[in-house]
Amino acid sequence: MSSCLLVGFDKEVLDLLLETGLSCAGIVDPKRVQEYRSVHWIGNDQAGLELVRAGGAQDIVIGVDLPSVRRRLVSLFGSGLVKSVVSSGALISESASIGAGCVVQHGVKISACVDIGSFCKLNHDAVVHHDSVVGCYSTIAPGARLLGSVVLEDGVFIGSHAVVLPGVRVGEGSVIGAGAVVTRDVHAGAVVVGVPAGPRA
Repeated sequence: MSSCLLVGFDKEVLDLLLETGLSCAGIVDPKRVQEYRSVHWIGNDQAGLELVRAGGAQDIVIGVDLPSVRRRLVSLFGSGLVKSVVSSGALISESASIGAGCVVQHGVKISACVDIGSFCKLNHDAVVHHDSVVGCYSTIAPGARLLGSVVLEDGVFIGSHAVVLPGVRVGEGSVIGAGAVVTRDVHAGAVVVGVPAGPRA
């Protein structure tokens, strides 16, 4: 059985990784972390790279939420090493597609004709309704909802329990605050909050 590294400590992602039967060689994180479920801290990114080069791990799983950090880690470790982990407790339409290197946690619902790009993270109970597109490196936080024909460009972060209404396009690198309701298009790099969502003051 191949062994992987969890890059960026996230207890829920480590639980998911172990529950799917994968072996975890250790945790890579800039800060020292406590052992969890008998998996120990390896060190920082460089220590993780050295372990991979020495053959101590064949794959990595990225537990980090921030899209910019996910992108940097894919570049550092190489896209071919990044493994997808999908919960058996996620509901995914047969007509949906999920790119390489994604993390899809428990309770996620992905409806018909949805396209999830590579290296995304969909946290607990996130919902992506029909005909939506989620760009590469994007993160959807717990309980967030994309309500049909939504387009997220690359590197978007959708905060916990935010709602993006049907047909809205969210530009590259944007951040949608927790609990926001997005009723109109969001330009690239924007940070929007509130109900209805508007630029952060």
